[in-house]
Amino acid sequence: MNKRNKNKNGKGVLSYFKPYIFMAIITIIFVASAALLNLYLPNLMSDIVNKGVVKADTSYILSVGLKMLFFSLLSALFGVISHLTSAKVAASYARDLRTAIFNKVTNFSLEEFDKFSTSSLITRNTNDIVQIQQVTIMMMRMVIRAPVMGIGSIVMAFSLNMKLSEILFVSIPILIIGTILLITKTMPIFTNMQKKIDRINLVIRENLIGVRVIRAFNKEKHEESRFKEANEDLTKTALKVNRINALMFPLMSFIVNFTTIAVI
Repeated sequence: MNKRNKNKNGKGVLSYFKPYIFMAIITIIFVASAALLNLYLPNLMSDIVNKGVVKADTSYILSVGLKMLFFSLLSALFGVISHLTSAKVAASYARDLRTAIFNKVTNFSLEEFDKFSTSSLITRNTNDIVQIQQVTIMMMRMVIRAPVMGIGSIVMAFSLNMKLSEILFVSIPILIIGTILLITKTMPIFTNMQKKIDRINLVIRENLIGVRVIRAFNKEKHEESRFKEANEDLTKTALKVNRINALMFPLMSFIVNFTTIAVI
């Protein structure tokens, strides 16, 4: 490949995201706004109990209740819009990456083709792009929403009762450390799983291309055994990583419940 083609096709992955930065920012604004509205709802509920129920003030309860309904609907609207825009951004970004990879591969020299297997190139342009698309959606939704909710909750907790909120200095570091340990444990397994996806794609491709030869030499059982071995190997790895990830939500629930009990 000449230098001109290398410079043209050698753009970084993030550079293809530039056309969608504006829409991504809009998505982040809607996600953050929905999170802030959700944080404000408990304050309104507290006002209903403390100022409306205690004093038997029906008009106040209705007034604040309507305000809660309005903010809830507004939060739901922001959530729907953010989901639509994030899906649009991620899908368009994935489309551009697939196109770029396809154009890059078609311009490979013979020497460069020797560095990659065909199954690996197929995986990169299918499964890997899907993974990037899903991560993009998560980054714009959960990764933005979680810090807003977390920081906002901490600020509100300390503003309401400084002494009871001191338990957060214990629970939050434990939660962060546990999450980091789980991520550190699963990342190498995810890398290994990508290689096993390459392997199963290789077996399938060889079977499809050489189906006549396989039948001519009566090698169906051998090829079924190869596929079964690759499939079971991938399945075991996927189950392993999912079992580790399954610890995330029980860990979060345990820490949240422990914090609630400690406060009570």
